[in-house]
Amino acid sequence: MKLKEDLTRFLQATIRDNDQKQRDIEIILYYYGLTGVTGPTLEETALQFDGFATRQRISQIIKKHFKDVATPSDVPALAQIDTILHQRQFWRSQDLHARLVDSGLISYVSEIGGYFTLLRDLGKQSAYDIFSPDLVKSRNRRFADITRGFAVDASILLELKRLLVKVRRAPGQFGIANLHNLDVWRDDKRQKIFLPIIEALILGNPKAWSKHLDGHLWYMFEDYENRLKNYNRKVFSMIECCDLARLAQTYQNAIPRGSADPGYPTKSVISAYLRNAPDCEIINGDLYYYGPTSPLTGIEKDAVEFLAMRTETQYPPLRDALLARNNNAAYVDKTIFYSPLIHVNRRKDRKNHVYSLVASGNEISSAPEPPTSDDARYQRFRQLLMGLRETDKAGTQKWRAEQGILSNWLFENKASENCGICGQLFSVSALRAAHKKKRSMCTPDERRDPHIVMPMCVFGCDHLYEYRFIQIKDGMVQSCLSPAIDGPEKERIALLAGRKIDDRWLKGPKSYFQPPNC
Repeated sequence: MKLKEDLTRFLQATIRDNDQKQRDIEIILYYYGLTGVTGPTLEETALQFDGFATRQRISQIIKKHFKDVATPSDVPALAQIDTILHQRQFWRSQDLHARLVDSGLISYVSEIGGYFTLLRDLGKQSAYDIFSPDLVKSRNRRFADITRGFAVDASILLELKRLLVKVRRAPGQFGIANLHNLDVWRDDKRQKIFLPIIEALILGNPKAWSKHLDGHLWYMFEDYENRLKNYNRKVFSMIECCDLARLAQTYQNAIPRGSADPGYPTKSVISAYLRNAPDCEIINGDLYYYGPTSPLTGIEKDAVEFLAMRTETQYPPLRDALLARNNNAAYVDKTIFYSPLIHVNRRKDRKNHVYSLVASGNEISSAPEPPTSDDARYQRFRQLLMGLRETDKAGTQKWRAEQGILSNWLFENKASENCGICGQLFSVSALRAAHKKKRSMCTPDERRDPHIVMPMCVFGCDHLYEYRFIQIKDGMVQSCLSPAIDGPEKERIALLAGRKIDDRWLKGPKSYFQPPNC
C-alpha cells in the first residue's frame, strides 16, 4: 500500500517518459516483492517479464532508475516501517507483516524481505535483519517468507545465539527437553527477555519437534543425535511394530534420570513425539518405524533371547541368565534397568519388578521374507545415502552430496519417466529429482530417504510446486493460487488441480508433503 505507492510515485516522477517507462516501474516493484511474489531473484524477474532481458539487464534497470538516484527520504514509508520495527527487539515475520498491513504501509501480498532489500540498496543500515529459525542471517530473501523468517535487533543477537546453542544441546540427556525448566533461565531478567524469543524460534523451526503440555514446551531438534531416535534404531532392528503406549512407557523407563528431575519427559510427552517422529507411522495403535536400524550388543542379544522364551520374568532369574553368559555384572544391571528393549512393570521393591520384552512374541521379527525387487532396490539406495557422513559438502559453495544418488534412484537406466505432478511422459533430461518437502526443512535422516524425492518436469510443475502454487493433500494436487498470479500460470494450475498422484510417489511418511498453506 503506502510503501508501494511511495516507490511508484518516485519512479513515475524520475523516470523519463518513453515506451519502456511503465515496464521498468513494474520490474522494480516486482523485484522488491511488492506484487505478491516472495523474494524473486534477478533471473526470475527477467523470466517474469517475457524473458526480454538477462539478469544483468534487470540489474541495470534497477540500478539506473532506483539505486543510483534514490535516498531513503524519497520513500517516506520506509521511516514509518522503521518506527514500527523498533517497537520490539524480535519479530516473527508473520507478526511484523500483519502489523504493517494493519498500518496501511504494505498490502497483504507484499513481502517483508523487500523492505530490507530496499534499505540495503539505498545504502541505509538497519539495526535489524532477517534470520532463519537457526539464526542464520538471510542471504536468500526467501527467508523472509512470512511463515519462516524472524527480524532480530542486532543488540540482542549475540546473546540470543549463545542461548540457542545451549537450548539445542539440552535434549541430549533425555531425548526431549522441557524448555521452561532449563538451567539457562536461572537469571529472571534473561528469562523474561529471551524465553519467549527462544520459544518462537523453536516453534518456527521445521527441524524441531515441539509440544505444549501442562503449560510447558517440550522439544527436540531432529538434526541432532537423539536418545529416542537411537532407541527406535535398536528396538526396530528386532521387531516390526509395537503398541505405542507400551513403547512410550518402556522408553520412559530407559531414560536415566534423577527421581525428581523436572526435565524428565513423561510417558505422554514421549508418546506425543513418537506419533509425529520421522520415519514413524501409527496404524491401529501400533507404531511402525521405517528408518535405519542399529545392531544389538552381545548382552542385548542375550537378554532378548532369554525373554523371548517366556512371557515375563523377575530380576533374579534374568540377572542370573545374563551373568551365566559371562556378561559383566555392572552391564547386566544397566541392561535390565535401563534398556529400551525391556519393558518394566514396576513394584515397590526393585527385585519384584516384572520384566518382559518391549513387544509381544507375534511382533518380534523372525526370519524375514525375501525382499521384493522394489524393496531390495530401496534398501540399496537407502544404504548408499546412509553412507554419506554429511549431506551438505563445502567447496567454493555448498553442494548437495546426496543429489546424485537421489537422481539415480528415480532415473537409473531410464530414458524417460512420467512427471509426478502432471503425469506426462518426458525424457529424463527434462525432469528433476524434486524434494517433496523443502530440502532446507528436511532432517538429516529425511535427506537420506529415497522416498523424499519425486520426478517433476521443468515445463512448469517443478516451478509451481517449489513456490507452493500447487501442493499435495491426500494424494491429490491442490491449487494454492496467489491473487497476483494470472494468465498462463493460472490456466496451468487449473489443469493440474484435482489430479491424483501416482502411488509410487506417495511412498514414505505423509509428513513429507507439507500441509497446504492456503
